[in-house]
Amino acid sequence: MTKEELFEIIKNNSHVIDECVISLGDLIEIKINTDSLDIYKFATEEEMSADDYDFDSDYLTTIHF
Repeated sequence: MTKEELFEIIKNNSHVIDECVISLGDLIEIKINTDSLDIYKFATEEEMSADDYDFDSDYLTTIHF
């Protein structure tokens, strides 16, 4: 995937999920906390509703500010 293709994916598929979560290009989700940002791999609602879904496996990192 080229840099330009990645930019188009992010530009065309980014959205606010709720007041504290932003999806960037259906690649990652950013959860906004009072003093940090939690970064997760993107998962669909269908994937997250599965009984055996493991939210911790999608965690990537936390950025403190």
